[in-house]
Amino acid sequence: MSNKFDTVGCETALSFMTSVQIAAAWEALFLYDFMLFVMTVLKAYKTHRELRSLRIPLIDIIIRDGSWYFGVMAFANAINISTFYYPSPYARSVLIGFASSMSVTLMSRLMFNLHRAADLGLFASHRTTMQLETQSDLPEFRLVSIIMSENSHNES
Repeated sequence: MSNKFDTVGCETALSFMTSVQIAAAWEALFLYDFMLFVMTVLKAYKTHRELRSLRIPLIDIIIRDGSWYFGVMAFANAINISTFYYPSPYARSVLIGFASSMSVTLMSRLMFNLHRAADLGLFASHRTTMQLETQSDLPEFRLVSIIMSENSHNES
């Protein structure tokens, strides 16, 4: 006898074995994000130690380098993975949409930040890229115009 709720809505009940198999793929993604998070934080710490004379806070380097993206994604994936092991078949995998949306949104933000830093050019100093992160009133235009005016003075 068929249950009338089996075909209603987008979400379907997952058997425990199916949800464990799907969770394995998300667990691999979690390990990937976690490893990248650890590696980028270690690199940020190394950069912080090398630039000790500039007194740049470690958190500023982590934000600048995008390490936070991998940390947030690892956390979102860990919460998503936990839903695959819920006892209720209708509660399994309920956060797939959330985890996927977080990934797309954060990756777009990371790419936007990288493009903004790349627009400064290859020869921008570390302090210049950090100033870009901390100023608020359209820093791209002010900073680029300052750099371009300095370059025009140097060329003449």
